[in-house]
Amino acid sequence: MTITRVAVVAAVGIVAGSAFAVCSSPIASATPVPDGLYRLNFAGTEPSDFDYPEPRGPYTWLLAIRSACPAAGCVATATNVGGVSTTYVFRENGGRYISSQPQGFACGGKKTAGISTMSFTASGTSLSGELVESASPCQPISRSFTAVREDDLPSGVAVADPNSV
Repeated sequence: MTITRVAVVAAVGIVAGSAFAVCSSPIASATPVPDGLYRLNFAGTEPSDFDYPEPRGPYTWLLAIRSACPAAGCVATATNVGGVSTTYVFRENGGRYISSQPQGFACGGKKTAGISTMSFTASGTSLSGELVESASPCQPISRSFTAVREDDLPSGVAVADPNSV
C-alpha cells in the first residue's frame, strides 16, 4: 500500500487587469510505512546498559507495524513480537518517525527513570534508525539499526490503529 499526500502551492496575480493562477508541481509531504513485520538488526557494539559497559553483541527485534497518513500527519504504531509486549506510537516529523516513552534503567548502581526514544526513516520496505536511552546522571546510549519488512502482520499480534492514536 502506497499513499502519498501532496501539497500544491498556488499563487494568484493580476496582469493587465486580469487575474490568473500559477500552480507548481505537487510536492510529496509524507509517506506511510508499509504495514508488516519488520526485523530490526542492531550491531551490538554499544554498551548493553548504563551499568554494564560491555557490548552485548549483535541482536534483533521483531516489530509489527501499521501506519496511516491522515490530514494531521503520518503516524505508525508498532508492537514488539516476542518477549514483553511494548507498544510504540511514532509520529512523522520531517521525514523521520519518532517515538519516546518513559523506561526504567540501571544507572549509577540504582534503578533510575529515563526515556527511550526510537526514530527511523523509511525507504520502501526498509527502515534505518536509532534507539537512544537516556537516564540521568549517566550518558545516553545510542544504538543504530537497520530493518527490513519480512512478512505481513502476524495473526494474533494486536497493533493499535494508527488512525485512532
